[in-house]
Parts: sequence; structure tokens; C-alpha cells
Amino acid sequence: MVHAHPPSAGGRAAPDRLSTLFQRSVEPYLSKRRLPDQQAKVLRAIASCRTAAAGGHVNVCDVCGHTEQAFNSCQDRHCPICLWPRQRKWISNRLQRMLPVRHFHVVFTLPSELRPLAAFNPEVVYDRAMKAAARTLTELCADRLGVKPGITAVLHTWTRELLRHPHIHCIVSAGGLNLQTGEGFKPIDGAFLLPVAVMASLFRGKLLNMLKAAHRKEPLHLPDALPLSDLLRPLHSKRWVVFAKARMDSRKHVVRYLGAYTHRVAISESRVVHLDEHGITFRARGKRRITLTDEQFLDRFRLHILPKGFRKVRHFALYAPGNAARLQAVAEHCAAQLDDVPPDADAQDDGSSRRVCPRCQQGTMVYVAMLAYPHDSLDSS
Repeated sequence: MVHAHPPSAGGRAAPDRLSTLFQRSVEPYLSKRRLPDQQAKVLRAIASCRTAAAGGHVNVCDVCGHTEQAFNSCQDRHCPICLWPRQRKWISNRLQRMLPVRHFHVVFTLPSELRPLAAFNPEVVYDRAMKAAARTLTELCADRLGVKPGITAVLHTWTRELLRHPHIHCIVSAGGLNLQTGEGFKPIDGAFLLPVAVMASLFRGKLLNMLKAAHRKEPLHLPDALPLSDLLRPLHSKRWVVFAKARMDSRKHVVRYLGAYTHRVAISESRVVHLDEHGITFRARGKRRITLTDEQFLDRFRLHILPKGFRKVRHFALYAPGNAARLQAVAEHCAAQLDDVPPDADAQDDGSSRRVCPRCQQGTMVYVAMLAYPHDSLDSS
């Protein structure tokens, strides 16, 4: 089903402030700049989200027959307007594919010196960063703890000010396959997973080596025509930042917490303070507020549009897609050590977009038909 909300009187959806900004500014913005096709396509999709340009559909109550018309959402993963239904479905699916144990949260941050390289080569730099973080965790858990854990990694590229700041959020199971015996479950004890200094050092070495290897295979686009060796040399001795949180309490809490990261974009409507003809004001860190013109806002927003097909959520080690059978065996072995989430509690929320009828409060609003909204007919309404 294509998610949307009902149009207001006259057939138009009542827009929020971010919608208003994208709708009024994207085409003038694109007329002044030559952007990569992917970025232009994403901006246009968001500008059309839940408008006549996206078409629409009809929902009908399966009990009383109440009917609503709704504009379609764009379903673009960068859209700050239509992420929540996908988040619920993702959370439901992940609950079925995780070990029923507690998890750790670790964040790997790229140093500022690599941000220009990421701007010129986002696919290569972000891909290698995610792999380096996962391999760091996998190797250290194996060598120091004797465990192959489950790992889910999520790439974020922004600060609260919408500036470029690539970092990877990793959720790591507090236990996994017992590598000493080659089977069964072995827990990871302790409040924290591993020493942050050790993780940072190994991550640094792995990522720098991966970038050099990628450059040898196919030369990277380098900022300011600097040789890659000159760009990377100071980073070998610099202390990199890794942040580790204490072990989280339950699997359901972990997945919902992670869901907020997987289905988050650079800004949300809840952070917008004010929008007028001069621009937008939104909350940054703490009590700080940022005011930007529409063009300045779009300049920053497009920094976080990912390359086409790039997977910003990935699963590694025991959670890798190819390890489904082994994961199931390990999960069965540790069933006696379930956390505080009852097995049937996870099944209560199936991630569906079921919506109760606003009229009778008993039926379910069911998608029944697509609609077209010609611009001329709407303009005359």
C-alpha cells in the first residue's frame, strides 16, 4: 500500500512546514544549479510528496463504508515526511531476526579530515567505513571474547546543523556463536562491550588500509588535488573517536531505539521552529537555533542524499543474510536466557499500517483504488 494522509477541503493535503519549503523552493533551486541526477530526482520526489503530482488513492472502511481520498507519499528514503510507516514495518521484521538477548550500541565517527574525501567519493568512503566498523567489532569479539555476535550497522552523515559528519551506529548482540566449540550460544558479560581505545585504533587502521586499496584499484577523486598519501598520513597518528554505550536492557527496546536511527533523515518536522517567506528556523543542539534561507537549507540537505542503491543499513556477522540458519540454531540454544520481553509480545505489533475508521471506530480503513489528480482540475477547485 502507498501511504498518505487525506486531503483537506478542496482536495489538497494540509502541508507541514517542511513540505511547504520543498514544494515552493525545489524547482527554483534546481533552475540555478546543476546537480547530479540522483540529487535532483530525490529533491523533486520530496517536493511532490503527498501532493497532486504524486497521485492518490481511496480508503474505505470495511464496516461502515466511510470513504476517504488521500494523496500518495513519495516513499523516498530521504523524505522527512513519510518515514514512519516503514519504520514500524522494519522494527517488526527485525524483532524476528535478532537474538533474544541484550545488545550494545557503539558509534564509529570518521575524522573531519576525511569529510572532503567523502564528499567527492561518498559511495567508496561510506561503504569502506561501514565494513571497517563491522570487521573491527567482529575481530575483537572473536579474539577477546570468543564470540561471533550479531551486528546491525546504520550510516548517518549529518550533524544537528545539517553539516557533513559521517558516523556509523552499530548494535551488537551481547553474545553469539561460541567460537571455541563452533556451536551453541556464549554470552558477553559486562556493562560495556570492548575498550573504546582498542576499537578506535583497529577501526582507524582498517579504514585507512581499505581506502588505499580502493584508490589502487580505481583512483579516487581527491579534494584540492592532494595525493591520497598526503591526505591520509596525519590520520595514522590521530586519535579517532569511538563512543560506546552501556548494554541496553531488552531486545524490543534495542530494536525500537535502532529503528529511530534507521528511519531518520537529516531533519524532521518536529525540529522546525518557524517558516516564513525568508526561510526556515530549526532547533540544533541544546537551545541553539539555526536560521537559513530556502537555498541554504537545500544546500545542506542535499549533502545527505546517498548514492543510488547505497545500503545505509547493513547486517554483519551472525546477522548477515547468509547466516540465517546458523542464527536460528544459536537463538534456539539461548532460548532459556531470554530477556524481559515475552515471546508473544513481539508478535503483537506486526508493523502494518492498519488504521481504525474515524467515523465508526470499529472498522479498518482499506486501500481500494488509485486516483489521478490532474493539476488543472485541482487548481480550479
